[in-house]
Amino acid sequence: MSELVNLLEKLAGQKAFEDGVVLFLDKAVEALHIEGKEVFALVKADDHHRVKLTRTASHIEGACTCPISEDFDFCSHCVAVALALNKHESEIKKLQDGDAKDRVHALIKQMNEEETKETLLKLINDDKDLLAKWEMIADAKSGLLKATAIKKRITKAFPLKSVSQNAKVQEYFDEAKLKLNVVFDVITALEPKQAFSCVEYMLFRYDTILSRVDDAGGARHELFKQIMPLFETCFKSLSWHDGEKIDYLMSLYASDYSHFEFVDIPQRFIDENDQKLLQTFIKRLETHIKNHGLKVRKATGKLESTSRDMLFSIAQFYASQSEIETALQWLEKAADSMEGYVRLIELLIEYGKTDRISDYLNQAQLLASTAYERRIVNMLEKRAFD
Repeated sequence: MSELVNLLEKLAGQKAFEDGVVLFLDKAVEALHIEGKEVFALVKADDHHRVKLTRTASHIEGACTCPISEDFDFCSHCVAVALALNKHESEIKKLQDGDAKDRVHALIKQMNEEETKETLLKLINDDKDLLAKWEMIADAKSGLLKATAIKKRITKAFPLKSVSQNAKVQEYFDEAKLKLNVVFDVITALEPKQAFSCVEYMLFRYDTILSRVDDAGGARHELFKQIMPLFETCFKSLSWHDGEKIDYLMSLYASDYSHFEFVDIPQRFIDENDQKLLQTFIKRLETHIKNHGLKVRKATGKLESTSRDMLFSIAQFYASQSEIETALQWLEKAADSMEGYVRLIELLIEYGKTDRISDYLNQAQLLASTAYERRIVNMLEKRAFD
């Protein structure tokens, strides 16, 4: 790199070199294209300037359409392109020394636009599944893809049949994931309401089949980890007003899904930059608890998970606002379980309030019913007092 810097300073002069470095760092170089010893690019400064570099083993000649270069002098735009070229070739070399995926990436980065397009078209046309996938992508981009077509694919991915053997269950979810790959790729290209409707249907279908598939081994979880972030993303894209969004999120606490629950709802579904919506939602949770109380399981006398999650969400909000005492007050309402005490202790440790931890540790130890839970309490005690 130092040799290149010395050469560029010599070719362009100190002032033009420094200006070229600024252009390079500002990512002003566009459409970099290499043809043998010749390099072409556009540099966006006060205007777009076309640059051509010609390389030899030890020298670089530069030409630019800007007034300073007049198509033969080595200007700041030529410097920027030379630096961008050096970065590009360094990245290629690093990729070529990597694994198979990196080496393929290196090959593609070296292709020009026309060559890349021709290669992609050939791959798509030669593969029936790829062609079907790209057909949907094309229809989505052009506005021709309808939600009904997506929902048909979702239905086919989750056929309603009873499965119990572990190997068959794994095969069922592997096949579902394979069939849904194209859906994951194109669903956000739909109009936001249609996209949200589709991913809502996906969750419904997923929940429905769990009544027939005996998944004791947890084969479903990997797929669920793909569906839920998509659901969150599609919700955030909706143009609903704040009242509609809050009503919908509140409904998730009492949703009809039988085999999973929504947790950390405000953290997952409300953008952290949208403080107005977040504050309004937290106030709605507080009002709900004030008016309806907390739900308790009759069999155990412990809080239901939805009520506990409401309390955790409120406490987390106040902790993020550095209102620690208020956060603790809400967490104490959830301290009827091991999980509740763990959250309390973790918050106290985070904010250095270790003088109040001992009683909570004792309560957590009493509630710990397994070796694993007792180990968690011991780890928290170590964190608090070491």
